[in-house]
This record gives sequence, structure tokens and C-alpha cells, in this order.
Amino acid sequence: SHVQETDETYPYRRGAYEYYSRTIEGSSYKIRCRRKSGLNVEEVFLDENELAKGKSHCEVGDFDVSKSQAILAFTVDEFGYEEYSLRFKDLTTGRMLEDVIPKTS
Repeated sequence: SHVQETDETYPYRRGAYEYYSRTIEGSSYKIRCRRKSGLNVEEVFLDENELAKGKSHCEVGDFDVSKSQAILAFTVDEFGYEEYSLRFKDLTTGRMLEDVIPKTS
């Protein structure tokens, strides 16, 4: 289903960053963002709409950012069977890492 309105969550601070998510009317998924505390420069670290492209199902479960704020770890169910794979993204380059741990919960 599509998001009915544009909205943004209240940011929470972790290390040097404030983390939040937002939705855009007409899109299907969240856009997860961060910005350095005190600055108003948004960095999209996980656009679930982009992640879901070409898939019939896509649900992001849990996620966490490393203490260094450089690596994102997140779980994603791409088949609708509540079988999540643990994936990783390098936040300094924006590239998804090849490491995947399948069938996590």
C-alpha cells in the first residue's frame, strides 16, 4: 500500500548524528535518514523504496549502525515468509556490502 501523507519522525541522537525516517505521499516505504547534530544536511542512509525496486515484497526489520557510524546492519525479508537476511551497507561510500547472512530472525 502507498503512504497517505508526507511525514517525518522525531530524530534521536546517536553519536554525532541524529537519526530519523520520513515518508513521502504516494511512496510505499520509509526513507531512513541522518544528519550531523547541529547541521541541517540530510543523508539518506537507507531508502526502502529503492531497496524494494523489482521485488514483489520487501520488508526491512531491525537495523543498527556501528559505533563508528560507518556501517549499517539491517534485516530484510524479500519474499514475505518472515525469513530475514542480514545485510550490510558502508555508509562512508554508500555501497551495499556483499556479505549476507540468510534466514535470520
